[in-house]
Amino acid sequence: MTSLTKIRQQQPYKWYQTMRETSPVHYNEKEDCWEIFTYDEVKRVISDYSHFSSDHKYLSADKQEKMIRHINKDSLLKMDPPEHTVFRKLVNQPFMPKSVESLEPRIAAIADDLLQAVRSKGRMDIIEDYAFPLPIIVIAELLGFPPKDRDIFKSWVDQSQNVKDEKKMNEVQKQMIGYFMQFILQRRKQPQNDLISHLISADLDGEPLSDKQLIGFCGLLIVAGHVTTENVIGNSFLSLKEFPHILPRLLENKALLPDFIEEVIRLRPSIQRVTRYTAVESEIGGKTIPAGEKVYAWIGSANRDEKKFENADQIDLGRKPNQHLSFGQGSHYCLGAPLARLEAKIALSHFFEQMSAWRFTEDQEPNLVPSPVFHGVDRLLVEF
Repeated sequence: MTSLTKIRQQQPYKWYQTMRETSPVHYNEKEDCWEIFTYDEVKRVISDYSHFSSDHKYLSADKQEKMIRHINKDSLLKMDPPEHTVFRKLVNQPFMPKSVESLEPRIAAIADDLLQAVRSKGRMDIIEDYAFPLPIIVIAELLGFPPKDRDIFKSWVDQSQNVKDEKKMNEVQKQMIGYFMQFILQRRKQPQNDLISHLISADLDGEPLSDKQLIGFCGLLIVAGHVTTENVIGNSFLSLKEFPHILPRLLENKALLPDFIEEVIRLRPSIQRVTRYTAVESEIGGKTIPAGEKVYAWIGSANRDEKKFENADQIDLGRKPNQHLSFGQGSHYCLGAPLARLEAKIALSHFFEQMSAWRFTEDQEPNLVPSPVFHGVDRLLVEF
């Protein structure tokens, strides 16, 4: 890893500030892409699909050939309306606010079980023991996957965060496709009351979903659907370490917890950037981007744009409205946002209630995961 890459990954916010001040719309020659860093421009890129498409079909054939093929290339993430709208309706119901609320007792029970498992040890890794297993158990149960396979999912997620290693990515893709295909075949024979069985029985314009489409949904929900919440929980604890004066306020007034979580989501978004492709020649931030170009919209930078957020690098529990872009905008607004918020609220509140006299250990500083896209820590140790 070069020193510049390491700085960008371990201290991304300093780099974002420099880019906002010096080159807010920037052509990255090394990666052959355009990068956007300021709030208004990022918001436009992620919401204006007529100019900035989610579909890489607008790239030239040679540029498409150079892309690492991801399991979700046929999923919701790579579609524009109206196709995106139709597909989203198929999976929308379990993630609607009322449906999510009904999951609260089960999520609370999972959180309590995980805390009980480490109570006698006197210490725990917030990531490995809590932030990872809680959301993966929830999403696995929604889909119908057996919770015992969560270590397999963990391996996939860890490896998929290294998006530059094409060999590793291809191997992960093969493993995931094989696992999902076997499970889909099983559910075709014996449907259950789960999301995968629902999708198998659903139709799109009178036709059932193809195996490729079903696999795309599985990959999206297991990786993106779980890692988002894992990072919200982990980044919440990291923020308490960074801003220690916040914890006493939360313990004194639990009603502030949702505001704290929202600020963590703004300050340290789980997904730092999203990719779009120019469908037509587009002017933005005083620059003209030709058609057929790849564009990185840096959400992590937009959320700390001083022109939009006062004291942007600080946690402000009274920040209202909090118009961060962490869950996207418009048609691509994150499907799992209500679930992520609820899981984080339960995880933090139950930890505060059950773990007395806890403190962060000083034997290791947390490192950010080595990914330009996902934003979280590799481990975070506490004692109680």
